Amino acid sequence: MQRTLKIAQVAPPWTSVPPKKYGGAELIVSYITEELMKRGHKVTLYASGDSKTSATLRSVYKKALFSQGITMSDVSIPLLTLFQAVSESKKFDVIHSHIHAYDQFFIPFSNAPWLATLHSPTSNSEANPTRASVFEQFKRHNFVSISLRQRKAAPARMHFIDNIYNGIKVGEFMYNEKPKNHFIWIARFAAKKGAWDAIQVAKKSRTKLVLAGTANSEDEKQYFANNIKPHINKSSIKFIGEISRSQKSHFFKNAKALLNPIQWDEPFGLTMIEAMACGTPVIAYNRGSVPEIIKHGITGYVVKNKQQMYKAIKKIITLPDKQYRAMRQSCRKHVEKNFTMEKMVDGYEQLYYKMLKQ
Repeated sequence: MQRTLKIAQVAPPWTSVPPKKYGGAELIVSYITEELMKRGHKVTLYASGDSKTSATLRSVYKKALFSQGITMSDVSIPLLTLFQAVSESKKFDVIHSHIHAYDQFFIPFSNAPWLATLHSPTSNSEANPTRASVFEQFKRHNFVSISLRQRKAAPARMHFIDNIYNGIKVGEFMYNEKPKNHFIWIARFAAKKGAWDAIQVAKKSRTKLVLAGTANSEDEKQYFANNIKPHINKSSIKFIGEISRSQKSHFFKNAKALLNPIQWDEPFGLTMIEAMACGTPVIAYNRGSVPEIIKHGITGYVVKNKQQMYKAIKKIITLPDKQYRAMRQSCRKHVEKNFTMEKMVDGYEQLYYKMLKQ
């Protein structure tokens, strides 16, 4: 029997753990923290002061930053959070950080083995033109990818010690074999999330589309005002705002399919497995982790562009009831086999023990 571990989980302070609404990385941190506590480990969670956890909570700021109007351009609180964790590193067997792009600077000063899960791309982007240069300097540290595609754009010889897919509490998502006839899209209103493409394809196929999401930055708010809001109406393109975790199951289970026309190489994409857990197939562009998550023709369709997405929508609509029900059953089974919270935490727990043996 493996010994009990003292583990630090370091979360991004932008959103509370767990998130009240939007917050993929924060939800994953909550799942890991609570399951490790359930398994008897002693966990300290470094997160915003309004987080809820059964672990010991350590916080340098009382509220989640987004809720206080603090944008991601202000990195003082994330840096202070990491400084607090490394200052107390003697107390832990393992430190597991989820604050990407900053934790590398603190790893060399830790008195405990340090593991960093990368929830964002490792390559450069318009928003982060020097990201790869930072990772290149710290390529021998212990990194975990959340999809194999995420590694392809990483600097050469970057030290990925494992690939662990994100997982969810499948029981929180109600399976439904008889959805309504509308399609859905859910994400932040960033251009790279593809809401505009989803609207265009929905209009072309004359299907109802329900949009759910939020706009945090000024760019996202402007994108929503200029590109999305003019198309919202009561009949075909409906906007319901940002939904809570408790509303997600109802949102996903009643949809014919989830549209995910992403314009970037997203490392994972929790909404895809959340939708499939409810039996809802996903139609997504072939970017990032999409082909690793969707089984083409079985749990949805992996497509290249709007024209192919349009054809996939038509295919979904015209599938005989028996075949469509079989697809929804396959979606649920696929998540139960590959993307559960328990399987994810098994992976991390085994990795902690492996690191301590090195």
